[in-house]
Amino acid sequence: MVDGVISNKNLSSANKINARVNISIDQPDVMSMNNNGGNLTQNGTAALSCAASNPMTSVTDVASSATYELGGVSVTLGGTAVSLISVSPTAITFNVPADLPGGLADVIVTTRDGYIVHTTASVAGLNPTIFVQQGDTNSSAVVNAFGFMGGFSTFSTGLFGDGGNSRLTILASGISTGLANTNVTNDIFLGNGKLLENYAESVSVEARTSSGKVVSLPVEFAGSTSIQRGLDQVTIRLTPELAGAGNVQITVIAGGRRSNTAGILVN
Repeated sequence: MVDGVISNKNLSSANKINARVNISIDQPDVMSMNNNGGNLTQNGTAALSCAASNPMTSVTDVASSATYELGGVSVTLGGTAVSLISVSPTAITFNVPADLPGGLADVIVTTRDGYIVHTTASVAGLNPTIFVQQGDTNSSAVVNAFGFMGGFSTFSTGLFGDGGNSRLTILASGISTGLANTNVTNDIFLGNGKLLENYAESVSVEARTSSGKVVSLPVEFAGSTSIQRGLDQVTIRLTPELAGAGNVQITVIAGGRRSNTAGILVN
């Protein structure tokens, strides 16, 4: 049920097995308690917060010692259970694991009183990771930067571009969370006045063809998407030597650290 209405048939089925029908699924904010930025820091503490109208639990409790369940509440961060400090309907504080990788991490809260909460956190650290479909590196989150489509040509006939060069956007994480902005002259101001830091000076992208040829692709932007903390994008230009290359493996190198590989098809 996602539209606010449970049919009588489903309600009847739920009652037969005593299933809860008032489970709350919300997306609270998660912030570090160790600095003024939005990134969680390893070995630090963090807090989930939400509005009183969308509580995360009905319990209020404070831990007397390290515990992974408090008042029937448990939290996982990046798939790892975290030790809890305190819980309440509108705030949950917890310890961030020391070995948590940088980038975007799922946060899941489950409670014994029937609440389910999911959100994401931005974790400090350099960990360039291209989003791909699990088990299939050829199904990657790489799209035409202007057409938002897959299946790429090195030449673009669109209204945008420099001399017809195609541009691709690679969706990733672990880049803006771990790089220093060493060149402020290429940063971007959005129409709303918000500044997007551009880390392109510290990022390179390699394209490897099926024949083993490696081509370095120009990076125009590397940094936050501004949509969600921890979600990054890398904008590159396809070069003519990749024309008709077919299957190409893309790798992002950020601050000298290599990402996973992601496959694209270049016509």
